[in-house]
Amino acid sequence: MKKNYKKKQQPPRNTPQTAKDRVYERRRKQAKRRRIKFLIGRISFLFIFIIGVIYVIGIVIEATQKPVISYQTVQMGTIDNSDVFEGLVVRNETVVNNTKEGNMNLIAAEGDRVRKGGSIYQILDSSQSLELEQSLQSVEADIERVQEKRQDISYFQNEIQEINNNIKDYVEIYHMQSKTGTLEDAHELKRQVEYEVAKRKNVHMKDSAGALNSLQNQKEGISSKLSSNAETYRADQPGIISYHTDGYEDKFTLENISTIKEEDINKKYPNISTISGDIIGENDPAYRIVKDNTWKMVSYVPKFWADKFQVGKEHDFILLEDMGAEFSLYIEENIEVNEDLYKIIFSSRDQLDLFLNRRSVSFKSLEYKYNGLKIPASAISERNLIKIPTEYIINSDEGTGVMKISGDLSTSTFVKLNIQYEDGGYTHVLQDLEDNQELRLQDTIVEPSTNSKYQLSEVSTARGVYVVNGRITKFKPIEILTENEEYCIVKSTSTNGLKQFDQIVTNPKNIREEQLLRNMDVKNSKQ
Repeated sequence: MKKNYKKKQQPPRNTPQTAKDRVYERRRKQAKRRRIKFLIGRISFLFIFIIGVIYVIGIVIEATQKPVISYQTVQMGTIDNSDVFEGLVVRNETVVNNTKEGNMNLIAAEGDRVRKGGSIYQILDSSQSLELEQSLQSVEADIERVQEKRQDISYFQNEIQEINNNIKDYVEIYHMQSKTGTLEDAHELKRQVEYEVAKRKNVHMKDSAGALNSLQNQKEGISSKLSSNAETYRADQPGIISYHTDGYEDKFTLENISTIKEEDINKKYPNISTISGDIIGENDPAYRIVKDNTWKMVSYVPKFWADKFQVGKEHDFILLEDMGAEFSLYIEENIEVNEDLYKIIFSSRDQLDLFLNRRSVSFKSLEYKYNGLKIPASAISERNLIKIPTEYIINSDEGTGVMKISGDLSTSTFVKLNIQYEDGGYTHVLQDLEDNQELRLQDTIVEPSTNSKYQLSEVSTARGVYVVNGRITKFKPIEILTENEEYCIVKSTSTNGLKQFDQIVTNPKNIREEQLLRNMDVKNSKQ
């Protein structure tokens, strides 16, 4: 007999059959949910992090790529475009030698003009004369001490003050040159100071105050004894006296000035001076007499400068060795040596005192030294200017401008103008090619009252700078007087032109008229 078995019913899949299975299943689902939340959190964090990085990078890029605009304040300044020239001075002069050894006592001062037969110096030749000279110096020192105490009420106080100022100036000049000076410069300072001291002594001796009578009588007595023991030397011709010689007086003369070569100018020449009280030997140079005020100077210059030094013209210069003393010279000859070098012979009858004791000098032209508004060359831009007949310009509520005819020639629209200047019935206005409403060449404008038309056909180029008016730029044309690689000197013209204390953009690339600088990094660059 066949048994009938029932198939055992299986529990549903994934369904826990026991409490243990149910706990396990619950924990498994919780762990899965935690993993999902964790992954979602990580993905969200990563997404937010990437967005943050992109945002920071954007800020950095914006900050680093923000246009930097530099400006500076316009000030007055100078540009000197003259070269330094070297010159050789030639005078009409003669050196006179001494004929008897002895102590030299100068009578005529350096730079004095003497007549023929005028006393120049004395030679003292005995021990008695030396003692008398020492006594004379002692009395003169006493007179000066008395005078110093009453100098404020002396009739000669202004003259004495001028001499004291001269001494101070000589010492200051020597101090400025002391780093590059030579022993010769020190001797020159000594000579200059001794000369001024001698002048001051002579001024003191002129005062006839009662307190000085006794001392002056002593001085006159000693001087009388000295005269009887001294031999006086007199000028055999009139002229200007100098106690400086260099040994080249016979070589460099007005008669043989044509033989002076470029190498002669570049040499250094001695400056031998004779000082009162020194012992001078027989046949030693005693003094030099310059016969008249005429003197000349030879210089070799490149063709660029030779073209500027036209024969017969007068030019102004400054002497570098004398703190920029000014003088004038006529161009006497302009001789071509070769295609790059010219020999210039200058002449003058003035200011011989500046060149009385100088053989070689350094000088510069004053005519290429410009003063004005000094601006950096980097600040200069070029802009186009359109030429418009002035009668076509009208004033309206929108400003000053013209009526521009539109494409169909039936209507006209008002275009505001940026006027720069007027000239001969025409007005010159800035052209802004980035503005579609601006005027352009070949545009036609109309004069409303007469309905006459004018086609724009002329344009020019203007050099100028952008002035920062608050945070708005404005282009101002400039007139350049001179320039070098770094700076320009600009003329200060009308009230609408560039002025001192204006603030100008020094890096104007990509800057345009009336541009707002709010989104730019504006920095002040000091000149």
